Amino acid sequence: KADVLAAQNDSRRMKIVTGDLTDFDANAPNRARGIASYAWQRDKFSQGAYALYRPSQWFGIRPILQRPHNKVLFAGEHLADWQGFMEGAIETGETAANYLIKS
Repeated sequence: KADVLAAQNDSRRMKIVTGDLTDFDANAPNRARGIASYAWQRDKFSQGAYALYRPSQWFGIRPILQRPHNKVLFAGEHLADWQGFMEGAIETGETAANYLIKS
C-alpha cells in the first residue's frame, strides 16, 4: 500500500487515508485538516527498510549508538527495545529530546 500511496498526489492520498479511517469514525473525512507523508521507500539512504542488525550487532553497536556523543544524539526505531516498530522510534525520540532539554 505504501507504493500506491506514494504514487498519489496529496488530495488523492487524503481521500484514501480518510476513507480507510471511516471504519473507526464515519466522520473521518470531515475531521481531517491536512495530510503530510514521506515515501521512505524512495529515500536514497533508508530505502524504506527498518534496521536489520547482523548477528551480535544488536548487543555490540546498539549500546554505543544509544549513548550521547558530545552534542550528537541518535534516535529511531533502530535503537529501541522495540526495534522495527514506530513505538520504538517515538520512545527514543522522546528520550533524546528530554536529554537535550535537561542539558
